[in-house]
Amino acid sequence: EIERSVDGSNFEIVGTMDGNGNTSSVSKYSFIDPNATANNICYRIKQVDFNGDFSYSRIECTNFNKQRVDVYPNPSNGVLNIVSSNVFAQGQVVTVYDVKGTKVHQTEVTEKTNSISLDLNILEGGIYFVSYNVNGVINISKIVLTK
Repeated sequence: EIERSVDGSNFEIVGTMDGNGNTSSVSKYSFIDPNATANNICYRIKQVDFNGDFSYSRIECTNFNKQRVDVYPNPSNGVLNIVSSNVFAQGQVVTVYDVKGTKVHQTEVTEKTNSISLDLNILEGGIYFVSYNVNGVINISKIVLTK
């Protein structure tokens, strides 16, 4: 059972999922909560064994505050700007990948800012993906470089 809470104490069941049974290998599951409406939501999993015994996972909370991130110009001739309504922390890394998933450029944020400018003139024209972190949320934007 997947359980949701808006206060971290009172949980309601929002979904169920069959487990993989008894296994010593790692099992991965995913669940999308289509009715997540609050900004801060906590989730936990109630694992029920075949004999009726159950245990709870640790509580994981997330923040769905809407953040605005603009990546422009797109298409770009080589200089790309990333502007966020939130702040990029010093030391965060912005990474550019080509369509094969190969890292082709990386920039470290040197000071707290809400705006980053990337000089991608060294790259050939084509489609790329820019990965950046804003408030703990990893964002990936598709960009087109024209040359």
